[in-house]
Amino acid sequence: MSTEQVTESVIRLARERRGIGVRELARLANVTPGAITQWEASERRGTARPQTIARALSAMGTSPESELPSKVDAVLERREDRVTLELHRAVAAKLVWKSSDVMSVVDANLEQLRTRVRGTSALADIAEWERLANGKRMGALIDRMLGSDSRSISMRQTSPFMGVLSNDERLAAIARASE
Repeated sequence: MSTEQVTESVIRLARERRGIGVRELARLANVTPGAITQWEASERRGTARPQTIARALSAMGTSPESELPSKVDAVLERREDRVTLELHRAVAAKLVWKSSDVMSVVDANLEQLRTRVRGTSALADIAEWERLANGKRMGALIDRMLGSDSRSISMRQTSPFMGVLSNDERLAAIARASE
């Protein structure tokens, strides 16, 4: 096993919140209990396919948008930081459902950002976004997008996710940040 940080399984957390066992979820999703166990393990490793996560959550009557944690808390005192976090939370939910659509926008945006951004810090942010976007661990990308640490907050200022959300999705995220 690798030494990379193991992330939590959204499927398992959603299942446990609802009091649904592995066998019951398997029945709901029309798969074997072993498949559910594998789905949760692959999600913890950061290798789960977005469609698999969506399928499991849908079988439980929920969605990635409902299950991704809201990390807007007292740590984010500036409205700007709360807004960028909520925007990235909405993008993360979309990433789970439509990863190829989101990633095609990200690739184009990274190219544009590289030509427009100046300064070592901003260029380092872009390099990390690129590394995360090109990596095989969507969990690591989402962790950075939703992180409450200073590095994540800083990186959201040079985000490659412009144009991923519709105007209505953007306005809804901004409204959530103001609540």
